[in-house]
This record gives sequence, C-alpha cells and structure tokens, in this order.
Amino acid sequence: MPGIESFRRRDKDSASSWAAKLEGANFQWARETLALMFEIAEGEAKQKGGRYAYKTEFFDALRPFMSNPCLETAVALLNAEASLWSVFEQSKHPLIAPEISGTERTDAEIQNGQLVPLIECGVSSIKLGVFTRLYRKFRQAYNPEHAVRVAFCVTYTIFGDPIRQLTFGAFAESNSDLIEREIRDVFAESELADAVLLA
Repeated sequence: MPGIESFRRRDKDSASSWAAKLEGANFQWARETLALMFEIAEGEAKQKGGRYAYKTEFFDALRPFMSNPCLETAVALLNAEASLWSVFEQSKHPLIAPEISGTERTDAEIQNGQLVPLIECGVSSIKLGVFTRLYRKFRQAYNPEHAVRVAFCVTYTIFGDPIRQLTFGAFAESNSDLIEREIRDVFAESELADAVLLA
C-alpha cells in the first residue's frame, strides 16, 4: 500500500522532473482514486481489528493535494511518496481515466476497488519476473554482483519505485547512464515491454 513509508527524493531537479512526467495527468481522477484506495485500506484494517498508520510527512504532502489537486500539489506529493506515481500515470489513459461525473461511488467502482490487493500481487509478480530476466541477461555481460545491482536498479526505476537501499541507491546515482541505456533496451524487447506496460 503506497504511503506506509515516506520517501523524499534528494535529486535537486526532482520537482521539474515530476512536472514533466505529470503532463497530461488527470489530477481530479488521481485524487478520487487515492481517496478510494485509502477508504478500502481502512475498511480492510477495521475488519481485521486494526488500522493503518502513516508518517506525518506523507500526510503533510497528501492533504494539500486532496484539497487542491493540481500540478503543484501533485509534485509535492510525489516528492514525498514517489510510489504514488503509478496512480498519476494511469490517470493519463483515456480508457482508465474517463471524465468524472460526480463524487458518488457506484457499487461496481467499490467492487473493482476491492480487487486492488489482487492487482498489487500481480504487479509484484511481474516485477519479480522482469528482475529475474534482466539478471540472467546481465550475468552474461557483468560479474554476478554487478548484474544484481544493474537488474535491481533498472527494475525499480522502470516501475517508479524508490530505491531505499543505500548501496543500490549509490550505485544508481553513479551509473545513471548505464541504467537509462538498459531501460531503453527493455522497451526494445517486445516481451519485456509488454510485461512492463501490463503492470
């Protein structure tokens, strides 16, 4: 579930980078989707006799976006929690993000929202498959330790996941050109590209 742990990007150009990526995003749709995700998560936690806990920094960035979904508040939110990028990315798709006609949620929308945990499991499986395939490929060109680092950083970067491990984070910063090149190669392979786009 996005938002459990807050992550603040250290890159000085992160704001402009997010702004470019967010071009064409439907902020209202993203807001409604996030609200639904949190509603479902809280419902599941209550059923199990518990509740979700979120870091203060995350809510400090989330509240402004929920009150005023726009480019500025979206950039601040993504700087605090980069894993939410997938929601904004999905909002660009015309079939996934139709015009919002109201705030009332239909039974179908609620039922679809309950599938989120299953979808997340599927996405995790795809990520593992992409990582495994990349590792096998890189093992032929690099030593095993280097191959793991490249495969890990490429996979995490493709899916917009923050790299919290210090060793891998340092490796990603010092090998950004290599990682970008390997990402381009991923999308040149139809099977890998299809898997990534499906996720």
